[in-house]
Amino acid sequence: KNLYPKAITKGRKMFAETFAPSIYNGKGAFLWVTASPLYDREGSLVGAIESIRDITERKQMEEQLSYLSKHDNLTGLYNRSHFEYMMHHCQDSCKNLIGIIVCDLDGLKLVNDTMGHSAGDRLLVAAAEVIKNSFRKRDFVARVGGDEFAIILKDSNKDFAEEASRRIQEKIILYNEKNSELPLSISIGFAFTENPDTKLIDVYKEADNNMYRRKLHRKQSARSSIVKTLMKALEARDFITEGHGDRLQYLVANLAGRLNLPEQKINDLRLLAQFHDIGKVGIPDRILFKPGP
Repeated sequence: KNLYPKAITKGRKMFAETFAPSIYNGKGAFLWVTASPLYDREGSLVGAIESIRDITERKQMEEQLSYLSKHDNLTGLYNRSHFEYMMHHCQDSCKNLIGIIVCDLDGLKLVNDTMGHSAGDRLLVAAAEVIKNSFRKRDFVARVGGDEFAIILKDSNKDFAEEASRRIQEKIILYNEKNSELPLSISIGFAFTENPDTKLIDVYKEADNNMYRRKLHRKQSARSSIVKTLMKALEARDFITEGHGDRLQYLVANLAGRLNLPEQKINDLRLLAQFHDIGKVGIPDRILFKPGP
C-alpha cells in the first residue's frame, strides 16, 4: 500500500500508479503498473506478469490542465469559475463572518488603446502582484474579469478589510514611485455577511456596487493621471511634435471663434488638439521615425 497508494483490482488483474523518485538519474517518474497472475498447467499460482509504463508526460499534462482550469493564465491568480466555486463552497461550509473585496484597475482601456495590449498586460500583472501581497495566505484572491479582481476573506471583519484596502493603496504609491512611466490606480469596494443566511453572491454584488461608487468619485483624477503620463511619454519620444499641439490649439480655437461656437465647445476642441497625437505612444520607434512615406 505504501508503494502503490493508487491500486485497484479488476477481476484477477491489478492496476496501480506510483512515483519512482530514483529512476532517470534521480529525476524520478510516474509509472503505471499492471499485474496479471501466472498459473502453471495444474492451475497453481507460480508468479505474475507485469508491465510498467512511464506516464510522467501524461501526469504533467493533467496537472497543467488542472492548474489552467482554476487559474488565470496572465496573472497566476485564481480565475472567475474557481472564484464562483469557492463562493458556493464558503456559503455551505463557512459559518463565521465572510467578507468580499472587489478591486478594479483604473484606465486599462485607455492604456490598451494608446500603448497596446502588452502594456495593459504589464499593468494587470503589476496590479495582481500588489493585490495578492496585501492579503493573508488563507484569503482567496482571483481575477474575475478583464480589469477586475475579487478577494474572499474568511474569518474576517470590516476593520481588516479597511486595513487591507490601505495596504493596497500604500503598495500602489510605492509601485508608482519606481514605475512613473505608467502609473497604477485601483478602485476598491467591500462588503460583509451580516448573518450566516446572507447569500455570498449578494455580498459580492454589494462590494461591486461600493467599488463602482468609489470609482465614479475618482475616475477623472485617475484618467487624468494616466493621460498626463502618456503625454510625457509622447513628448519624450516624438520631438517632431514640439510646439505642434500648441499651434493646433490656436488654430482650432480661432476657427471655432469665427464659427461662433460656445465656449464649452471651444474648450473641447482645445483638448482634442492637445491630445490628438496620443496614439503615437503605442507605435514602435521603427515605424514612427521611419524614413520615407
